[in-house]
Amino acid sequence: MELHNIKDLESGIQLVKSMYNEKFITSFDYESKEMERFKGLKLNGSLASNIDFISSLSYIGFLFEIIRDWNPTGTDLPKPILDELFEWEKNGGQCIYLSFLLYALLRNDGISDSNITYCQGMYWHKCRDDNPLGKLLGENQSGLHAWLEVKGAIVDISIGQEEQFFDFKGPAMVLGELPSGLDYYGFRESKSTPKEYARKAARKMGLTYVEWVSTHKREALKRYIDHLEGLK
Repeated sequence: MELHNIKDLESGIQLVKSMYNEKFITSFDYESKEMERFKGLKLNGSLASNIDFISSLSYIGFLFEIIRDWNPTGTDLPKPILDELFEWEKNGGQCIYLSFLLYALLRNDGISDSNITYCQGMYWHKCRDDNPLGKLLGENQSGLHAWLEVKGAIVDISIGQEEQFFDFKGPAMVLGELPSGLDYYGFRESKSTPKEYARKAARKMGLTYVEWVSTHKREALKRYIDHLEGLK
């Protein structure tokens, strides 16, 4: 969720803290604590080659592309999942949704709770020089944001929404260390927070938590198999 007309970083931090407290799930009062600046570690090599990790991450990328291209009719994604995806986007929580969904998928893949952390906070960066129209919105770009830490590495697909405003100098995502010039400030949430988001999503779909995760995992594997078939 982009923030506009933010004068400085501290103003943005205070606004994001109050927005989380008022609108989203938190395990403590954000306004009573100081946000941490995140940097991220390099992505673990064995994790980067893990098929389950790759299929789950690719699925999140697939969902993000649907939102980015605003193309709900150009996909065979089941309607309940499509409705869920666009509801979170319309409520300004796309990054939260994709992060807690990825958290649930990685847990299902066997990555332990101790190696995954769900984080909530904000991003902050200067607008890229080759986007003069973007600069009309402000020299500094910021927004409410959520991401994962997996064994210390930042794993974030939805930051790709900033591609027009930030020069990633590569794929518009973060898998490991944050690129220079892109800053994340926030909190490491309790293990209960992403699970509470997921259970809430499952109930809305009329499923149990296990059924909800299984529904998404089937779609993730289907997309990954289709991708492999396309490479032949």
